[in-house]
Amino acid sequence: MNKRNAYLAASLATVVAGAAALGGAAGRVHAQPAQEAVQPSAQVVLAPVQMKQMHATLAAYGDVLPGSLQSVSSPSSARIARLNVMQGQSVKRGEVLAMLEGDPAVQLAYAQAGTALRQANADMERIIAMQKLQLATQSQVDAAAKAKADAESGMAAQRELGGAKGGLVIRAADDGVVMALTAFQGDRVQPGTPFMQIGSTGNLKVVLGIDPTDLSKVRKGMTVGLAALATPDLSVAGKVAEVQNIVDPKTQLANVLVRVPAAGQLVPGSRVRAEIELDGKNAFEVPRQAVLKDANGSYVFQVGGHAAHRIAVRPVVDNGRTLGVSGSIDPALPVVVQGNYELAEGMHVREAR
Repeated sequence: MNKRNAYLAASLATVVAGAAALGGAAGRVHAQPAQEAVQPSAQVVLAPVQMKQMHATLAAYGDVLPGSLQSVSSPSSARIARLNVMQGQSVKRGEVLAMLEGDPAVQLAYAQAGTALRQANADMERIIAMQKLQLATQSQVDAAAKAKADAESGMAAQRELGGAKGGLVIRAADDGVVMALTAFQGDRVQPGTPFMQIGSTGNLKVVLGIDPTDLSKVRKGMTVGLAALATPDLSVAGKVAEVQNIVDPKTQLANVLVRVPAAGQLVPGSRVRAEIELDGKNAFEVPRQAVLKDANGSYVFQVGGHAAHRIAVRPVVDNGRTLGVSGSIDPALPVVVQGNYELAEGMHVREAR
């Protein structure tokens, strides 16, 4: 009985020890710390930021016009014997535009005026000779002198009307383009009545229409970039020459006159788009997509130490390509231009390559 009891006691001790060992192992398993949570992050594209003087631009549309217009007319009644140009044609300075033939009636009047002057001179000489012989009175001499003066005036008037010229050659006074043509070869033209207009292309002007509320922003001397709507790749720069403080009753726009050099790129009569460079302001230049807006206002995200930081900003300049903003921006830190919609303050970020 003592041996049997001793064997049972030993078996029981073994089972108890095994159970204790299993319980300790289970306790150690449950005592291990939980795995750390993964920190959220976002992939972003960054861009540098800098403080600089920026110029906002004002968009407008307008028409290209010649720098000046030359009206072509005849000093006397004439017939267009030869017309060398047509409307829209470019001409060079000194080029023959037309050849005119004198009106036969004008030439006849000139010849008659010449005959009358010769007769008046002969009468004057004869009366003076008779006065010396005491055969003519002083009143007769005075009458002859008046007749001679009248004949001279008539001759001068007919000469001014072109009666002395059998024909007239009309040349271009400057490089330009034929803007208007109201008579053709063989037509008769009246003295002083324009039948052709030449627009000078030595310099051009552009008339822009802007909203009257923007009129106070534009000043004489501002730089203007111009591009033809038909050929937008061709552009030239000009200067504001005049700001007209009056509203066009038809368009309800105010006109701004821009002078541009004749570079052969803009054609009179064409339509152009303009960007007027307004006064500059100091601001932080950032890409347009970097600026977001919510109920609290405009803001950007800057990245420092792989963390995103929200910075409140105020847009002050818009030049059509980038934005100029003011705010507590650190110019040494980049701004987020892509992926910024996913960010929150302090969020971990990684830069896309």
